[in-house]
This record gives sequence, structure tokens and C-alpha cells, in this order.
Amino acid sequence: MDFEPKMTKVIYGYFGHPKSAGTWMSGIMIGVCNAMGWKAYTAIFCLKKTNPKNVESEGYEFIISQNTSYEKVSQLSNYRGVHIIRDPRDMCVSGYFSYKYSHIIPTNYPNLKNLMNKLQELNDDEGILEVIKFKEDDLGFVSAWNYQDPNILELKMEDMTQTPYQNLYNIFDFMGLLDKNHENSLLGYYLFYVIAFYNRAVKKLKLGFLSIKQNKIHPKYLQVLVERLSFEKLAEGREKGQENIKSHYRKGQGGDWKNYFKEEHKALFKEKYGDLLIRLGYEKDNNW
Repeated sequence: MDFEPKMTKVIYGYFGHPKSAGTWMSGIMIGVCNAMGWKAYTAIFCLKKTNPKNVESEGYEFIISQNTSYEKVSQLSNYRGVHIIRDPRDMCVSGYFSYKYSHIIPTNYPNLKNLMNKLQELNDDEGILEVIKFKEDDLGFVSAWNYQDPNILELKMEDMTQTPYQNLYNIFDFMGLLDKNHENSLLGYYLFYVIAFYNRAVKKLKLGFLSIKQNKIHPKYLQVLVERLSFEKLAEGREKGQENIKSHYRKGQGGDWKNYFKEEHKALFKEKYGDLLIRLGYEKDNNW
């Protein structure tokens, strides 16, 4: 007698990198998981040091990772997710201001703690040079990523922040988690919202085992999350492009590296990271 092999449960995921809208994206994904009644595995360095098999065996349905190694992701048995990158030059500039002014001082990462202390003694030009050197591990993950994986939707942060709702719609459509059958049904949305409200309440009360699991997310709920977690609200009223160097949500705008990179920064970046910008589609050649 022939038996069909048992399919491994799909684990969905958001896979990101530091200073690439990770906090914002994580907030949206957590909002989705809470509404769906799903168990989410989330950590800033998730899958950098974690055994993916533990994620599978412990019944998680969604991975939220702000610093991700493709080598670890590929060890999952069955996965489907989105990977978001950002211009690495902006990652360095954003990292500099974050590490100097707004980042929480880490207790378990002495290298970052040492860098943050060092930046207090440096001016902007010197500090950005130090961050370019420090980003070697993070940009190594970006460089080593498999951008041809059919199970992962590739997006750029610059596009994501320009049209967040449309991109979120595309993300969950790609994952097969979008309730398109009831997209134009107010009743369908209200039913989803009522269950989502209940799930958020039991989660807050640490009674997640009482959650009612939903299999699909209503598109309108994505709009709710986008509005709830807009840059203007997170930045306490500032619009994109209005800079506050001491805020974790500093500027919300791509291409800011042009305001800070000098020739020495360009030379060091090219020396350390070669043709990375060309491979990612941010430059056509090294004459930038």
C-alpha cells in the first residue's frame, strides 16, 4: 500500500537585517500574529544563534527576525516568508545615529556596547567610519543571502516604506495568508476584527492558549496596522524627512547616506564590501 508523505507544517516568516525598518516591520508582524492567534518566535537576533529545528518542534507558526542568516533559514523544513533589505550605506548611517543616541545599551553583545561607548568620543565623520567597519557581520548576512529562493519574497525597504499597504498586501498574498474571498465584505472584516480583538485581549492577559486561531488575514486589517504604526505616529508627529538624530525613528527616508558620506567613507565602503551595491541593484557600477 502506498502512503503519501506527511507534509511538514509551513512556518511563515519576516527576515530582516539591522537598520532596515526592522522595528516597524516586527511591530506589524506581531500585530498580525496577535490578531491571528498565532505563536510567534521573535527576537532581534533570531536565527543568528538559534537552532531552527527548535522553532519547528516548539510549535511556532511565525518567525520574526531582525538579523537573519540565510544559512539558518534554509535549515527549516518548510517555510515561506519575506526578506527585506536596505541600501547598505543607509544601514551604516542609520546605525551610527542609532548607536550613538537612541539604541538601548546591550548587555549580551560586548562588541556593540564597546562601539556605542567609543562613538560618544567621535565626530560624525569618524563615527560613520567606525560603523562601516562594524557592519561587516550584518552586511555579510546581506551579501550571503540567496536572492533566488522561490519561498521568499524579496523586497527593498525603500519600496516598503513608500507604499506600505500595497506591499503588505503583496507579502501576505505571496504567503497565501490573505483572505481575498471576503476582501470586499464588511461582515467578513467585522468577524475577523472581533476575533482579532479577542485574541489580543487574551494575549495581553497571558492566556494565549485560549486564542481562536484564524487561517487568513482580512486585507482591511493590514490597513489598520499600517495606520496604527505609521512613521508619523511612531515619530510623535514628525513627517518622513524631518530628522531627529536622537530618535530611534530618525528620518524614515532612503538615500540619506548622500548627506553624510565623504570620499573616505566611500573608499572604505568599496574596499570592504566591493560590488555589493551592484548585486543588490542600488548602483550600476562602482563610480558612485
